[in-house]
Amino acid sequence: SEVTFADKKNIFRQMLDALSASIVASQQRDAFGMAIALLMFMRVIMATNAHPRIALITSTLGRAASDMFHFFLLFILVLWGFAVIGSWRFGSSRDDMRSVPTAMKTQIDAILGPPGALPIFGKESEEDASYLIFAVLLHFVNFFFLVNFFLAI
Repeated sequence: SEVTFADKKNIFRQMLDALSASIVASQQRDAFGMAIALLMFMRVIMATNAHPRIALITSTLGRAASDMFHFFLLFILVLWGFAVIGSWRFGSSRDDMRSVPTAMKTQIDAILGPPGALPIFGKESEEDASYLIFAVLLHFVNFFFLVNFFLAI
């Protein structure tokens, strides 16, 4: 009994559909598990209010929530603005600036990562000077303005 090409194709599609459904179910379980873990973590944080010394920390964070929200809003706006500039100016020549989301990831890596996470010098070109200015301004604005705003909270 020989299996026809159409039968093989149908079997393959059924297996592919089953695999796809399994992947979706796994992703849904992972998302649900993450939500449960975050809820449990928040419950532990809330339970620390029972201890007077730790309650001081959690109440301080509660009072600073509005300021923290505004800090992160400002941080995202500054990060997005620099990402738009970086993508527009350097996106055609640098893979790490090819799109706005990629440029934002590169900037986060540069802010949090080790020295050299935002490579300044690539191939010798006239873009090096403008990229150096871009990188210095990115770090200057984030450090001197945003960190000082954060410390003022």
